[in-house]
Amino acid sequence: MIKYVTADMLDFSVDIPDIIIHQTNCEGRMGGGVAKSIKEKFPKVYVEYLEFLARKRFNGENNLLGQVFETNVRIGDNVVKFVDVFAQNSCSENISSYPDGRFTSYDALHDGLLYVRDVIVERLYEKRCRPIKIWMPEKIGCAKGGANFVVVTAIIKSLFDAPVYQNMIELKLFEKPPFDQPKVEISDT
Repeated sequence: MIKYVTADMLDFSVDIPDIIIHQTNCEGRMGGGVAKSIKEKFPKVYVEYLEFLARKRFNGENNLLGQVFETNVRIGDNVVKFVDVFAQNSCSENISSYPDGRFTSYDALHDGLLYVRDVIVERLYEKRCRPIKIWMPEKIGCAKGGANFVVVTAIIKSLFDAPVYQNMIELKLFEKPPFDQPKVEISDT
């Protein structure tokens, strides 16, 4: 089931997810959007992301699109798995590889989310025997990455909205509220 929520995705005062997914680039920057907020609030995620990139580059692996990287962060008695989905090569040159000007690779976003669903969720579900709580920005890859929201929504729904996953996955898609607005859940699908 997919739930749409207007709230700060990094506020764990009411609930804590098993997995937080966000899109990242392959150049070692978490300079904007959700990635920047994660970097500031959970620096361990950023440090391990940089170490992962350094290892990959040292081994001569330059194309990370579609891959994911996991960092476990202890929050109280819980461990939250932050998953970086490499769906953007770069954005620092402001030169897009795509005719529509976006930086997000739809194929890489799809492949990364598919890996999360088929590998990471499966692994956690086997251990916990309960639905896995996944939190992700509703507009993942759209703000800084320039992706089309309609295309991103179709990718997410194609991967997570099938009836077979209803008992395995609880996906919340977050939209950040305007300043000084309380969090409100807005709808289910």
